[in-house]
Amino acid sequence: MAFDPVRAAQVDFSQPYSLAQNMYLVREGSSIRSIADVDRPGVRIGVGRNDAGDYFLTRTLKNAGLKRNPGGDLAVALRQLESGEIDAYAATRQRLHTFVLAHPGLRIVPDNFYGVEQAIVVAKGNAPLLAKVERMIEETRTTGFIAAAIARAGLVGVDVAPPRPR
Repeated sequence: MAFDPVRAAQVDFSQPYSLAQNMYLVREGSSIRSIADVDRPGVRIGVGRNDAGDYFLTRTLKNAGLKRNPGGDLAVALRQLESGEIDAYAATRQRLHTFVLAHPGLRIVPDNFYGVEQAIVVAKGNAPLLAKVERMIEETRTTGFIAAAIARAGLVGVDVAPPRPR
């Protein structure tokens, strides 16, 4: 599950095992060329309601506005981009990469605005189980299993998360 402090109030998260990079989808002719171009007055960003990107952008944006998309439906995002209702759509690189291949006239802004930590959740307060999960993640990271699984799956914009500092 994607880590977020809001969710951490309900469950305990392991250390992250991967990072799902998030970026913006824009129309080909958009003046948005980097994430520095996004958080400006008048810029409207679409995002999946209650996605990790929604939580992150809600906490961090200072000037741009958010338009939440229930279910994170990329067909809705496409209509909003084409109509000018939004200037950019925020989602994971994997989702956007696949979508852009099928929809000419769109492009992905190259830099990431957020690496969403993917982790394993356990019931709140179950320290023994969390410790087992932590050991398993350390082992699979060290042996290269996580990196190999990402490569086998052909995931774009997903990286092995670095180990937590001790």
